[in-house]
Amino acid sequence: MGQERDRNTVSVFKVSFAYALTTYLLIFLLDLFLFSQIISIPLLTERELFKGLIYVTITGTLTYLLLQKNIILRKDLELSLKASRHILDSFLKFARGIAFQVDLARTRTFIFGDFELITSFRKEDLIRGRIKWGQIVYSEDREKFEENLQKLYTTPNYSVQEEYRIVRGDGQVRWVRDFSQNFTYKDKIVGYNRIIYDVTEEKIARDKVSFQASIIENINDAIIVLNENLIIQHMNRAAEKMYGWKLEEVFGKYIFELLNSEPLTRDFKSIVKEVREKRVMEEDFIQMKRNGEKVYVNMRISPIYDQKNNLVGYVTIHQDITEKRLMAKALEEREKLFRTITENMYDIVGLVDEDGRIEYISPSVEKILGYNVEDLIGKRFLELNIVEREDLEKLIYEFMKGGERYPRLKGEIKARNAVGEQLWFEITANMLPKEGKKVVFSAREISERKRLEGEVKEYTKNLEISEKRYRTIFENTGTAIAVIEEDTRISLINSEFEKMLECERKEILGKSFIEFLSEDEVERLLNYHYTRRKGGDEAPTRYEFKFYTKKGKLKYGYATVSILPETSKSLVSIIDISEMKEKERQLKVYTENLEKIVEEKTRELREKERMAALGEAAALIGHDLRNPLQAIRNNLYIIEQKVKGLKDEAIGKNELESVLGKVNTMYKEVEYMNKIVLDLQDYAAPIKPSKNQFDIRKVFDEVIVQCMVPENVKILFEIDKEAAEVKGDLYIVKRVLKNLILNAIQAMEEGGTLTLTAKRSGEKVLISVKDTGVGIPEENMSKIFTPFFTTKSKGQGLGLAVCKRLIEAIGGNITVESKVGKGTIFTITIPEKG
Repeated sequence: MGQERDRNTVSVFKVSFAYALTTYLLIFLLDLFLFSQIISIPLLTERELFKGLIYVTITGTLTYLLLQKNIILRKDLELSLKASRHILDSFLKFARGIAFQVDLARTRTFIFGDFELITSFRKEDLIRGRIKWGQIVYSEDREKFEENLQKLYTTPNYSVQEEYRIVRGDGQVRWVRDFSQNFTYKDKIVGYNRIIYDVTEEKIARDKVSFQASIIENINDAIIVLNENLIIQHMNRAAEKMYGWKLEEVFGKYIFELLNSEPLTRDFKSIVKEVREKRVMEEDFIQMKRNGEKVYVNMRISPIYDQKNNLVGYVTIHQDITEKRLMAKALEEREKLFRTITENMYDIVGLVDEDGRIEYISPSVEKILGYNVEDLIGKRFLELNIVEREDLEKLIYEFMKGGERYPRLKGEIKARNAVGEQLWFEITANMLPKEGKKVVFSAREISERKRLEGEVKEYTKNLEISEKRYRTIFENTGTAIAVIEEDTRISLINSEFEKMLECERKEILGKSFIEFLSEDEVERLLNYHYTRRKGGDEAPTRYEFKFYTKKGKLKYGYATVSILPETSKSLVSIIDISEMKEKERQLKVYTENLEKIVEEKTRELREKERMAALGEAAALIGHDLRNPLQAIRNNLYIIEQKVKGLKDEAIGKNELESVLGKVNTMYKEVEYMNKIVLDLQDYAAPIKPSKNQFDIRKVFDEVIVQCMVPENVKILFEIDKEAAEVKGDLYIVKRVLKNLILNAIQAMEEGGTLTLTAKRSGEKVLISVKDTGVGIPEENMSKIFTPFFTTKSKGQGLGLAVCKRLIEAIGGNITVESKVGKGTIFTITIPEKG
């Protein structure tokens, strides 16, 4: 530590005197440049050197003292701050909390507390932004968290306290309490502080207490809590409702001021005395409500002891048994009524104990089976031989196999009467709750019903066989069949009908047949439908009609219709004749247009022959004219150079300019003739594209020079960095650009702006030539790429046709957009692959 302090002192000393020396040199140089030219005196004297030494010494010493003092103050402050942070960090670790500060850039300025203990994430992950606090907030709580976070960044002096869940790195969910408040500087929010505590155990305890309190408050039984002196401490809502008193009215009162009991057996005081000895007691009372009404109450009283086993109070649970006592009385009356009913009913009703012995059986057994009641009581069913043993065991098995606590059964069984005749009975049996395993049963004779059921079953079986046979025929016939109700609804169809309409059955059934008809067929077919039901012969049984499928396809059908006997329903069978109708139409059209087709094909053939001959002629002409044109260009160049070499004395200046102007005109005409030759050759000759890598800006510059752009045309370039280098046929690109730029210049006779654009789209480069000229009329847009089409007084109309042919030869395309009076944009697409 001492060596480090010495090194720091030396460093400060060096910096201080370096600063003083530098400032003096600056002052010296300033004097030198400002005053040396005004006053011609030597500046570097001994006196000046002495003054400089004094200046450096004093300034260096003062600077050193100031810097050393600041360093000492800063270290003291750092030590104090470090101690404060250590105290805060220790407190937060003890309290299972963390604290951090966030600025507007959402970077943590500092973090205290045991971050890893609470979240199982490393503190460095939060500091370096690898995780964010909002990311570990539980998904269901995140929306509210984000809402408060946004307010911290937007609402000055905003503070919030909230509880939410977080998901630790190990997947464990914990509850935290979050205290957050933003802070401002000069009325602007610059960040916020957040202190977070793990309150999982506290939350569990609070929830547990709240749950227990909720149980007490919402239980149906009345609960009154007393202290050891029988003073009321608490009563729940059920107690308030039962007795009509509010808690605040009886709190602190003696229990007997609230309850005026009439014991059914013993008084309340004697029971309380016994509770002290036996812990829990239960007794019935007649209590008096606040309004004077009596209520039967079952009271259960239990003592409350503290940890030292000292009696501190009582819990009394009061259950209103008024209704129960009234029900018991009503039950006695109902039992009398039940016996009266069962003794006079036609069904046999009985009660059997767990050994199968008959405890009770209704007198109706004598009328139905011919047995005396006295002969059956106390006997087992298996001993009586009324029911076959095998049938009875099967019935008992069905009764018990469900494994229910109180099983029930409804079934059928055969039984013998006293004279040996077999009768069918419908049995209903239920095990009685709270009666051991006793079973009550009722038996109703159904012999006649069973006979009728057998007849109906046989008839139904024959009917199903017949229906299955006809349905098979109906579904598998190759014709679409439907049944139509009188109100035009379709009630039955087969699978062929579904295929014909391209619909599922559920989309057809229940709908009117007119929903599928063509509009011009609705009136005619409705007329047929209703006329047929009047019994007349005016409605045809066979006819053609038009209809639509689900997909909107128009079809033709041939229908055969008849009325089903003894109903108003129509049976309709339909054959789809759409294909036949289409062939008839095609045959008719073909017959009508055969001569026209032959004439059109002949014209096309002649046009192709003419274009082929034109192509051959163009190739020959281009070859023959190429050499003479080149010779003319060379001679014009020689004439131009010689004319320019003549002196003004040999030829007048005006005459010289006139000759040069004519030479220039001849140049232009030769270039025009050369363009015609090139267009003819490019249009007629076979094309073999090549691939070259070239700079599109250089190509633009070369073509512009060749086109001799007038001074009244302004040129703009828009070239994307990605499209600067292009891979394609350099010759074709130059030829096409030259034609398009010449057209653009011709369209701007009064001047304008020519914009050349290049941009990339995937593996293609789009090059555009845009002018602000007269534009192309809409009626000519479809013809401009046609060979020999032109609206100019001078030209053959091959320029754009050549452009289209050349671009398509390299796998690209050319498009045009134009508006009269606004200008035109030609765009060529150059594929770089293929």
